[in-house]
Amino acid sequence: MASREDTNIQKLLSAEKTAQEIVGAARKERAEKMKLAKQEAEREITTYRTERENEYQSKVAESSSVSDTTFGELDKKTNAEIAAITSRLPTKKKECIDMLVAYVEKVDLAA
Repeated sequence: MASREDTNIQKLLSAEKTAQEIVGAARKERAEKMKLAKQEAEREITTYRTERENEYQSKVAESSSVSDTTFGELDKKTNAEIAAITSRLPTKKKECIDMLVAYVEKVDLAA
């Protein structure tokens, strides 16, 4: 009977060892899958981040060229208005001086 109990104990120990090996292998496989999933997620994040950065850079470049164009147009208009005012200055100068002198000489004593 002792040998039969020894055999049963040996079978139990063997089964326990096999179970530990199976559990260990499953844990190792799970860890590997988690590692692979993490690597895949990092690749996807990197790809997504690169796409968004490229879109952002293209928007910045597009708005920069638009603002440069707008600035150039505004600069041309401003210079044209300055030139127009400067060309009218000699003809309007006498009128402005006369008007200012008239207001200075006009004294209202009632006020």
